[in-house]
Amino acid sequence: AGTSRSWLEQRFGTANVRVGDVPGAEGETSRGVVLFPDDPKRRAYVYFTDDEHLRGLAMLRVLDAGSQWQLDNGVGIGTSLSTLVALNGNAIAFTGFDWDYGGVISDWRGGRLQPSATEGFRRDIRLDHRDAASGRYPVGDNTFASDDRCYPHMGDDVIVGEISISP
Repeated sequence: AGTSRSWLEQRFGTANVRVGDVPGAEGETSRGVVLFPDDPKRRAYVYFTDDEHLRGLAMLRVLDAGSQWQLDNGVGIGTSLSTLVALNGNAIAFTGFDWDYGGVISDWRGGRLQPSATEGFRRDIRLDHRDAASGRYPVGDNTFASDDRCYPHMGDDVIVGEISISP
């Protein structure tokens, strides 16, 4: 709740904090902060509950391929679906790809990565697919399982494409 532009500047240095548009759903943007805007390995987007005064953390989001950021459970951009399932200890369910809400994990099926209501913050992971994997992953506004036998290469072809945390 105490996160603000000035706190970010103190923590990361003024040169590494740029105020601007941050990407939202369905191509929309909102006013926020981009951390390390010129370094895709360190870039992160910061969203605020008060975007006029840039204070009150709403979400921190990482989208860049090759990013060094990771969640505290070790999941980062590019983590394979097979690794994610192994970390979870159970199959997961997610929406099909190639639409605005594709790759959203809808059910951790009681696994170790299942969000806990008592932690005080939320970790979100959104899946994507490797560009060369055309046709080897599920598509569309439906829910699919990571152990779906129709997509035998999905464990390697599907990767984590976005991570975020929010209070």
